[in-house]
Amino acid sequence: MIRVPISRSYIKRTIRPNYGWTQATPKSGYLDPAWNRSVPIWPGMAFMRTTGASGYTGPYQTFGATSGGPNYSLLNATGVPAGLVGNYIGGEGIDELLDTGVSALAVWVLDPDAEFEILAPAFDANLTWTDPGNGTDALVYARTANLGGAVGLNGLGGAIAGGSYTGTYGLQGQLVTAADANKSTQPVARLIAVNSNISITVGGLMVRSGF
Repeated sequence: MIRVPISRSYIKRTIRPNYGWTQATPKSGYLDPAWNRSVPIWPGMAFMRTTGASGYTGPYQTFGATSGGPNYSLLNATGVPAGLVGNYIGGEGIDELLDTGVSALAVWVLDPDAEFEILAPAFDANLTWTDPGNGTDALVYARTANLGGAVGLNGLGGAIAGGSYTGTYGLQGQLVTAADANKSTQPVARLIAVNSNISITVGGLMVRSGF
């Protein structure tokens, strides 16, 4: 469930498990206190682990508290992919963590047989996404630098789920194709299908590399 104003009742989570109840793990963690919210984050964007042990120092971590770990933030050029975030942290102007006052979040770790639908702008819909169509599945990466800028949906989009849609692209952490100049060194998933110009299906890597 997402708590949103009535004016944004059309918003839906941009990561959805198709096969994930036993095929993926929503690992709990915290947003890194050092993260300055310089990039809006949509569910489905790629995160890395920054600091902290695998255990916890307390039942929760409030904002401004000492790092309790494990902490996560958007994947950058030197990080190792950890998973796909499950929360809104500024995307669409919604920040589920600030709304609760606790920096707890979920990072989805995909097993090889996991399949998730990802909606734009958690992936960059301005890139050319080619449906594999033959069972080979292409590799999916994450952008490691913030190129910034808010643009339209490249002439592709109109109304979505009852609301006006203007995508934000060129963001750090967005899922991208191998053609992106700022793609991560390691893939984060594999492309199973291109469902539409605002929806793709990704799966876990057959051989783990970070995820």
